[in-house]
Amino acid sequence: MGSTLELVEIRSIMDSHQSVLTDLAAQLAALNARFSPLDDSRPHAAGDTMPFTGSSSSTAQRHKPARIDFVRFFGEDPDDWLFQAERYFDFYGIMEEERLSIASFYLDGRLSKLMQTSTVEDYRRRFEAVATESMALPEQFTVRCFTSRLREDIQSSVLAKKPKTLDKAIRVAQLQERRINFEKGQFKQPLTGAQSNQPWPVHSPCCLPHLLQRTLQSLTHAQHLWLFQYPNHKRCILVKRLTPAELQGRREKRLCYYCDERYSASHKCKNLPQLLLLTEEHDTTTQLPELQLSDEALAEELQCLEVQEHSSISFHALAGGHAPNTLRFAGHVNGSPVQVLVDGGSTENFIQTRIATFLQLTIESIPSFYVMVGSGQRLRCDAIVRQIPLTIQGCELVLDFYVLALHGADFVLGVSWWATLGPVLTDYAMHVLEFSHNGNTMRWQGEPPTMLQPVQLHSLRRLASTDAISSFFRLELVQEEQVVSEFVPTGNKLWNNWFKKCSKKDGTWRFCVDYRALNAITVRGRFPIPTIDELFDELHGAQFFSKLDLLSGYHQIRVRVEDIEKTAFRTHDGHFEFLVMPFGLSNAPSTFQATMNSVFRPYLRRFVLVFFDDILVYSPTWAGHLEHLSLVLKLLRQHSLVAKRSKCSFGQTTVDYLGRVLSVQGLAVDPSKIAIIQQWPAPRNIKEVRSFLGLTGYYRRFIHHYASIAAPLTDLLCHGAFLWTERAQKAFETLKACLSSTPVLALSDFSHEFQVETDASGVGIGVVLSQKGHPVAFFSQKLSPRMQGASTYHREMFAITQAVSKWRQYLLGRRFTILTDQQALRNLTTQIIQTPEQQKWLCKLVGYDFRILYRPGKQNLAADALSRAPDATYLAITVQIPALVEELRELNKNHPELLDIQTSIMQQLDSVIDFSFREGLLFYKGRLVIPTDSPLRQQLLQEFHATSIGGHAGIARTLHRMASNFYWKNMRRDVHSFVSTC
Repeated sequence: MGSTLELVEIRSIMDSHQSVLTDLAAQLAALNARFSPLDDSRPHAAGDTMPFTGSSSSTAQRHKPARIDFVRFFGEDPDDWLFQAERYFDFYGIMEEERLSIASFYLDGRLSKLMQTSTVEDYRRRFEAVATESMALPEQFTVRCFTSRLREDIQSSVLAKKPKTLDKAIRVAQLQERRINFEKGQFKQPLTGAQSNQPWPVHSPCCLPHLLQRTLQSLTHAQHLWLFQYPNHKRCILVKRLTPAELQGRREKRLCYYCDERYSASHKCKNLPQLLLLTEEHDTTTQLPELQLSDEALAEELQCLEVQEHSSISFHALAGGHAPNTLRFAGHVNGSPVQVLVDGGSTENFIQTRIATFLQLTIESIPSFYVMVGSGQRLRCDAIVRQIPLTIQGCELVLDFYVLALHGADFVLGVSWWATLGPVLTDYAMHVLEFSHNGNTMRWQGEPPTMLQPVQLHSLRRLASTDAISSFFRLELVQEEQVVSEFVPTGNKLWNNWFKKCSKKDGTWRFCVDYRALNAITVRGRFPIPTIDELFDELHGAQFFSKLDLLSGYHQIRVRVEDIEKTAFRTHDGHFEFLVMPFGLSNAPSTFQATMNSVFRPYLRRFVLVFFDDILVYSPTWAGHLEHLSLVLKLLRQHSLVAKRSKCSFGQTTVDYLGRVLSVQGLAVDPSKIAIIQQWPAPRNIKEVRSFLGLTGYYRRFIHHYASIAAPLTDLLCHGAFLWTERAQKAFETLKACLSSTPVLALSDFSHEFQVETDASGVGIGVVLSQKGHPVAFFSQKLSPRMQGASTYHREMFAITQAVSKWRQYLLGRRFTILTDQQALRNLTTQIIQTPEQQKWLCKLVGYDFRILYRPGKQNLAADALSRAPDATYLAITVQIPALVEELRELNKNHPELLDIQTSIMQQLDSVIDFSFREGLLFYKGRLVIPTDSPLRQQLLQEFHATSIGGHAGIARTLHRMASNFYWKNMRRDVHSFVSTC
């Protein structure tokens, strides 16, 4: 009966559970019907799964969009990575606030792998050294990378402050590190006074005897410190220490080291000493009050981080620059002329510290507060000058001004003054301000802007542990109109002093300051500067050109306010500072090129080339050129960049750019530069030789055999003493003659196949890069002594590998043809590798798509001339040739063999049909005949093989050179014997 009731109860419970499950299933079905699946056409964020639509697998696969992986950043080409990241975010529709967090997971460069392993200062130095390579990354990425690799105890405090700039993040980390070090120092010091009388908290294990626990609890803190900090005290000697003699005696008697009983394997000491270790602990929940720190400066700085800024000043007002919402006026204070800047971006009225001191105004101290600059910087203000009588164009104002370290105008009138005027009429284009003052309508006419709007701020990062720099530099006189707010203004005294000047080619002058000491302690930037050759590779098909040259170049970029003082230089009238980026700074070129690339990035390499301040606009059609030029000029106006009209040219079919002449035909040298080379005097020392080679080397791409022609001049640089010889003079004149007749090179067209013509001789190699029969570039190289003695096969293979390496940017990824006069190289890619040289040079050709064709030397004229032209030059200047000619003429008068041949020639016999006699010399097929028993044979063999001109060439090379000028019977045998025994 009992079991039946139990079964009934179990069944009722199961029925109730089944009803509950049925209700849950109905609710789930209702929810599923209410919320329909997402549409497959909507873009999904990275990592989202495709919603199930109930269709077949083939249909779902057909509508599934292509997956795009996020590109990881390895520290190279940040601009391209940012562009791809933006496209990825736009494609997947990721919100703005989520993009930064997603992108931070894909930073794999050295910047993201840095970790704080020591101090914050050391971590900062390593971080900034790597961060300069990725200067195009946004500030938010840099701050996140810096904070994410801090120590955990420092990182939490930095993240709590939410720094917006890298400088603030570094400052907060340094302050937190100092706080942590301070707290550690507090706990390491022994407590004194009332604290020393407190009972010492004991956390002993439960196995300790109760007597020992009570004894330890009765000790004070000071007694504990004494007990455990001085273990060598006689009261604390708990371990018996035996001398070596005592130890030896106990071992001999087999006694225990600790007790006097006999020792055995099962021996246990009855009174074994117990050694206890007590650790000092403190309550981690107790926090020290922030204002009880002994370091007052630390407490003040930490407190400053929590201050809320109520005042602000615009960056343009602080630096004295021009902005759309600023007007500049001339005023007077107590009869002294001052500059007044009316700025709508500043909340208060400010006066420059130096002006307040110069005018001997009463400066009153006030509670300090912070002024927020538009660039994110904060300045402390703790002084005010009250009731200053300021007169501007007949209108007298009596106002209070806060004292602040300004670098531009003397006074700044902010919103606090504007609010008292009522309705104000402002014309920023005409620099007019009109308002009502004491019932009268005042109309102020402002001064035109004298400072360009900054495109980018140049920063000078200083290396750690460097001393201050102080250097003297004299400046020469300049005119007032040549300096446009480049220095901190100091009144009219500036125009009566002397400045150092360097003339420019347009007749103007450039300021020069010696910044070598500053550059030595500056962190170098690593922005890539484009090469000239790679810029010209973009110009194929262009027919119209316009060239723009920016006015004053580097001076169109401001220096950061905190770095202005670093540009100071000394004159006889005091110190002056640059407000704009001066010439001579180590990072100025990279900063300026990065700015230009940033400005023209939408059109760069499409129809605009930028090399520092030289801008080239190129187009294939006239209509397109007008449109392109209009876009470039709009960019210049948008970024307040000013070009110099006298150095600009527009709509030209031929234009000189970077020392080259561009035209529809191709690329040519600049005639003005060639004229300078033609007038160059003969060098008198190694320095002048180096200067001449540096100037001519700029055009070596246009010269057929530059390396071989210039070999006598380059040899002068290798020797210890300078010796100008006839050989060097001949090379000097030949090089100038070649520059006067350079060809016009074709512009590279990457839609057509390239041809590489190579040739090698005993002196050097010559290579020609061409397209459709027109040369694109020439390349030649002088061979080393070891390579000169190599076989012809190895020299020809060396020429091919050097050509491919030189023009890698043209040949990689495209099929090209190599033309050589060495038949053995036709099967280079299929032949068996037998020598180490083959293995070495053939590996350099892996990855290229090419074919090798054989062309005889007579047809390979261009490359053959590059390598063989020096032979004729050397023979022409060899001093032995005239003596040889005179000696041969004497032999032709007396030698029986030569007289017999001359007689046969006069009789017109068929046996001497290839001989000829003229000017007292006997020739065989145009070559001089040497008698059989003449000592001239040995002399010629020595000259053509064992001298510096011969270079100990091989048998084939020596025979070829001699047979091209001389003839005697069995010449091959004599050459083989001489070379083999040399």
